[in-house]
Amino acid sequence: MSKSRPLTESEAQALGHRMQKLRMDAGLTQEAVAQQAGISRNHYQLLERGLSDRAKNTPSNPGLTTVMDIAAAIGVTLAELLADIVDPWPGEPETEHRGGRRDA
Repeated sequence: MSKSRPLTESEAQALGHRMQKLRMDAGLTQEAVAQQAGISRNHYQLLERGLSDRAKNTPSNPGLTTVMDIAAAIGVTLAELLADIVDPWPGEPETEHRGGRRDA
């Protein structure tokens, strides 16, 4: 079994910026998304900033279920939320088709 790696600082920031853009495009507040996702507003704010801890300034590394809940709260698919966060997706060849169907 392989050990998972934490997000890099740039990946955490990219995810946070993506969350913020999609949330704002949907006309939602941080409070509304956090409540719907079942996390605190403070936790959500940190994720949008790409942080797990304000004092230590460490990159965020949310769990899959948290990211899934946030995507649902914003009203987007998990693929839409994660599009272009990691380029290329680990273990997959680089293609022009991101976040959608891949033609092999």
